[in-house]
Amino acid sequence: MCSNIDACISLQKDITVTEHVKIDWHDHKLIEAEAKQKGIGEQGKAAFLSADDNEKKEQLYKVNGFNGLLSDRIALNRSLPDIRHKG
Repeated sequence: MCSNIDACISLQKDITVTEHVKIDWHDHKLIEAEAKQKGIGEQGKAAFLSADDNEKKEQLYKVNGFNGLLSDRIALNRSLPDIRHKG
């Protein structure tokens, strides 16, 4: 805040208003490439194990407290959808 009103008025005269331009920061080539990736859990889709894996899943769950078998099968660099609102 200005304590001197003349100084405040002077400062306000020097302010230049510029037009706000929206910039699209999305990497559209990367988004397109990620959309083509196939695998368990890609694009945030639900992933499931077969009934054959149930025993191993239960063993790992007792040790880790989460579904370690399914977690190991989901890629670390899987793609997720962009859930931000269109601006």
